[in-house]
Amino acid sequence: GSGYVLWGSLGKGGGYSRAAEGSRAGCVDEGILEGRTVVVNEYISRSIVTARNGVKVAGKKGLIAASSVTAKAHVNANNIRVLSRGDTRIDLLGVSRSALFSEYDLLPHRIRCLQRKLLRMSETIRNSLETTQQTQPELPFDMYRKLLDVLGDTQARLLELHDLLLHLRGDASLSVSGTASPGVEVTIKGMAARIDKAWGGLHLFYHPTFQGLAVQEQSA
Repeated sequence: GSGYVLWGSLGKGGGYSRAAEGSRAGCVDEGILEGRTVVVNEYISRSIVTARNGVKVAGKKGLIAASSVTAKAHVNANNIRVLSRGDTRIDLLGVSRSALFSEYDLLPHRIRCLQRKLLRMSETIRNSLETTQQTQPELPFDMYRKLLDVLGDTQARLLELHDLLLHLRGDASLSVSGTASPGVEVTIKGMAARIDKAWGGLHLFYHPTFQGLAVQEQSA
């Protein structure tokens, strides 16, 4: 399933949400939010957000301010602000983009194989039922249901990887479409990149070939 989904405001005063899969919130104010992929519609303020994949802050504001945000792959926001020195931190732990692409390329073939196997099993079950006019204990109903579950999980993983790779640059990336203010502390795969002057419209990411940080314009 998609896990715990929250719409509206999380907080104030220590609100907490932890989801096995995805978390969604209109805004997060003085709260703690965890999930596989965290999507916030307006802003994250004075909060702690942790994602096993990525964090996306969209909407009219799309703001991260006075918060600690940690993700393995990416953080995407319109604007990032510092309210006092050192109060806004972005920490990107890093993934292997090439490994994710390899997995992504294999999944469609796996899905087709599962679909063909399920089709063969359904035909076997249907033919047997039409012949005997009764349910036979040896028919593979349990295996059929298990394969359906595997197919659903595999299709969900394909969609998850598609979204992840769509927002990821390099092995870990911070993308700011508006402005990041001076004083934002950024760590990407253990490499510090404190923002000393306002910048925006850029991707700051870890380049696996050069094994260092790189900057790319968002229009590129």
